[in-house]
Amino acid sequence: MQLDIQSLDTDRDKAQAQQAAQKDRVDDLASRLQTLETWQKQQAVLDIPGQVEALSSRIQSLSDSTDVRFSAAQEKQQTLESQIEKVRKQRVSRKPTASRQKPSPPSPTFDITGLEQRGGRPYLVVALGKSQRLSDLTLVGEGQAVGGWMLSSIDGRSAAFTVSGKTVVLPIP
Repeated sequence: MQLDIQSLDTDRDKAQAQQAAQKDRVDDLASRLQTLETWQKQQAVLDIPGQVEALSSRIQSLSDSTDVRFSAAQEKQQTLESQIEKVRKQRVSRKPTASRQKPSPPSPTFDITGLEQRGGRPYLVVALGKSQRLSDLTLVGEGQAVGGWMLSSIDGRSAAFTVSGKTVVLPIP
């Protein structure tokens, strides 16, 4: 039994030695892990200025690009404003064109003195010239002309004539 106790003591000492060695290894690994984590944190802190510099460079590049675009937009706006101003000045400086007044219809060279019915058809009685003698009176039917005036139609109170391509309506007294 003594041998068994000694053997057990030896086994126990070996187990304790192995356990102590494993504990030392775990402690060493924990220390290494902590060192690694500290190093990584330091590297991250050391990388911050580089990252800040890269971001600053990117911001500057974007700012320059924005400045160029803004300048181009301002130039375009100034060009458009000057063109608008030119158009406004042209409008102001232009004299309003005199609106063409419709020429007054030509005056007939005859006077309408009345309306007469013959054979169910209406005829205008017109006096040529200023005199009112019976010999100066003429009957004019639709489609006939007097002094360059073509009688187009008669409607009881007025007569429509065509002269120089225009229609002129005259009252019948």
